[in-house]
This record gives sequence, structure tokens and C-alpha cells, in this order.
Amino acid sequence: MLRLGYGLLLPAALLGVWSLGTSLHWWPTSIIAGPDAAVKALWRLAVSGALLQHTQVSLGRLALGCAIGFIVGVSTASIVALTPTVNMIVRPTIDFLAPVPILSWIPVFIVFFGIDGARIALIATGTGLIIYSATLTAIRDTNADYIDVARLYAKSRFDILKHISLPGGAWSLFGAVRIALGLSWVLLLASELIASSEGLGWLIWDSRNFSRADEMMAGMMWVGLLGFLLDRAVGSIQARVTAWRPTFSGL
Repeated sequence: MLRLGYGLLLPAALLGVWSLGTSLHWWPTSIIAGPDAAVKALWRLAVSGALLQHTQVSLGRLALGCAIGFIVGVSTASIVALTPTVNMIVRPTIDFLAPVPILSWIPVFIVFFGIDGARIALIATGTGLIIYSATLTAIRDTNADYIDVARLYAKSRFDILKHISLPGGAWSLFGAVRIALGLSWVLLLASELIASSEGLGWLIWDSRNFSRADEMMAGMMWVGLLGFLLDRAVGSIQARVTAWRPTFSGL
């Protein structure tokens, strides 16, 4: 309860500033609606069913894109780390393409996958690059003593990967998943601005274009809540899976 109370201090302060600024007209309410108007709009969208519809569409795209990105990222990093020839062939190209801003790939993805497929490809690419980097680092950081013992017992590379490298780097991998989820929300909302008529990103952008500031703020609040809950869910799984790992809780 104490941790919950401390965690609510800053949101309460921000809510107070938001409410005060609205009442004192620090900004036009046609652009930034007040918290009471945003909550009413959120309730209105929920009751009408529009919020559920847009949420289902966005979460479906997010889940598919993240799943593809995770599978491709882990698989690619594992092959690159365990196969020297593939490492020499593939890694330089990935290292060259990784710094390119993800959003700049949108026109290319639209040509190859169509508009709907481009949204999934965008999320998968952003997620995959983060997971690839984290997985490769986790494998490279495997304790050399563990590798020597595994080789002593004639374990294969796949066994070492499955039973030593990936479990040992599970904490870092889950951390990368949480970062990838945050980036995926950004890419999802950005992609839903492109020739779309549904999704939370489209809802926010359409509300902004037609001066429905209350629905725009409601959409932003809802996306923030969903992102928070997903991050907490992954964090809970991370804590359970890596319960064996000693943690540092601060000085």
C-alpha cells in the first residue's frame, strides 16, 4: 500500500496541474480538454462500444507484430551467435540496417506487404531488432565456465543455448521485451494514421483532426493505461521466471 501511495503521488500532481491549467485557461480546451471532459468521453466511447472495437483491432495488430518480431529476433540472434559463417555473412548487414529509423521503412513495407501488412511488418521489425540485439548480447555474455562444463559433457550447441545461455539471460531478455512493447505502441499508433478507419491510433488522430479534444485525450489516457498494464504483466512474468536471480532494490 505504501508503494502504491508513492506511485500515485506524481500522477496526482500531474492531474492537479492539468485540471488547474484547464480551469485557468492556460491552454485552449479545443486542443487540450480537461480531465473531467476526457473521463466523460472515455465513458461515452466505452458505452457505445467504439472503444472496445478500436482496442481489439489495435491489440490484435500489436500482438501479431510483437510475436513475429520476437520469434524472428530470437531465432536470428541464436543462429548468428552459434554459427560463425552465418555471423560473418548476416551480422554486418543487420548492423548496417539497424540504425535506419523504423518509420522510414513504411513506404517500402507498403509496396511489399500492402497497407495492412505494412503495419504488422513495422511492429515486427522494431520489436525484432530490439529482441535480436538483447538475445545476441545474452548469448555472448554467457559465463565461459558454464560453456566449458557443458562441452565437457559433450552437450550440443542447441543444448547450451536452450539450457544455459537463454535461461541465464532471461532477465535481460524480458527487459528487452518490455522496451520492445513500448516501442511497438509508438509504431502501432503511427502506422494507424496511414489510410486507416479503425484502431486507437486512428481514433486519436481523427479526434484531433475534427477538434474532439475530449476523445483525443480519452484515447491517449486509454493507450497509456493499456501500455501500463501490459508492462506490469510482463514484469510479473519476468519476476516469476527469474525468481532465482538476486535483485538489487536500491541503496
